[in-house]
Amino acid sequence: MKKSTQSLVVLWALVSATTAPAIEPGYYTLQSLPTELRPLNYDQAVAASSFRIRNCSTFAVSPTGYIVTALHCITHCFRSATDVLFPETSSTTKKSADGTTLYSLFRALGLGTGSRTCDSSTFDLYDQNAQVVGSKPRLVAFGTGYPSFDEKAFQSAEFTAQDAKLLASNFRDWAILKYEPTRPLECVKIAKSPVTIGERVWAIGYPARTTRTGVPGAAGGTQVVSYGSVSNNVYENQYYRELNFDERAYRLAQKTYLESGETFLSDMDIFSGNSGSISINENGEAVGVNVAIATSSGLASGTYYRNIALTQKIGPIVQQLKSLLSRTEFDQVFNCSTSQP
Repeated sequence: MKKSTQSLVVLWALVSATTAPAIEPGYYTLQSLPTELRPLNYDQAVAASSFRIRNCSTFAVSPTGYIVTALHCITHCFRSATDVLFPETSSTTKKSADGTTLYSLFRALGLGTGSRTCDSSTFDLYDQNAQVVGSKPRLVAFGTGYPSFDEKAFQSAEFTAQDAKLLASNFRDWAILKYEPTRPLECVKIAKSPVTIGERVWAIGYPARTTRTGVPGAAGGTQVVSYGSVSNNVYENQYYRELNFDERAYRLAQKTYLESGETFLSDMDIFSGNSGSISINENGEAVGVNVAIATSSGLASGTYYRNIALTQKIGPIVQQLKSLLSRTEFDQVFNCSTSQP
């Protein structure tokens, strides 16, 4: 995730579905995840999500080089001192009366497509062996933007329902990049059905190293997998309980993250570096893009809270792309067959 004192999103506590096997909190090396907890087509999903850029994760949805990641992972690639990120952008910041920043909101002023190419080597595409398999990506399409804030903002009397609605309507933190790969890329198929509450999901990506306790199988810095269940309930958030959230604060949090219908919450354990990583269902199909981590406190202290990750649903992204791209390019973006390279 974005390495900042302000997390993009807050994770939340969740009681796992009663039918799901028990699992310890944390993330696992690819090999240490128990076999009985692995989804179908696990190896294929692992291969498709073995690619990374800069400090973020990605996953391939086409063997020809179409990559999905988080928008906040690639903004610096397409911004320079004399050229803003997109033709029309804005940045909104709201502060309280005492000068405390309640939130900042980057907006691309609507969904869009792009033809910009990033020439920076920091955005080369690497595989799990640290080999460059693509460079100079083209920006294909992007979401409207993303907010940044400390979760304590929900407790402020100056953070209103209108603020929550504004952030919710602009929470589309995704981007599609096109590389010219040195070889056909392993890819993953897109789920045709949305996730449901209680459904099991897995995140596969490249979180940064952490010394926090409660992580059973991996220290980070390499490709790992996390297991969890879908919720859409912020009231079980362990960290919010520590902050003594009242009913108003919970309602604002719920409104901010879920009102758009384009996100879901789960108790997968994700950490800094997981931004842009894949969420898959029990069939090993892509159901979302993980865009943020627990809490600013959890990131700074290395504490794992039994809470919830925020994920952009893949279904709304696909529908938005249908209106943004030509039919020819849309078909090229999602052309992953069951036959892998």
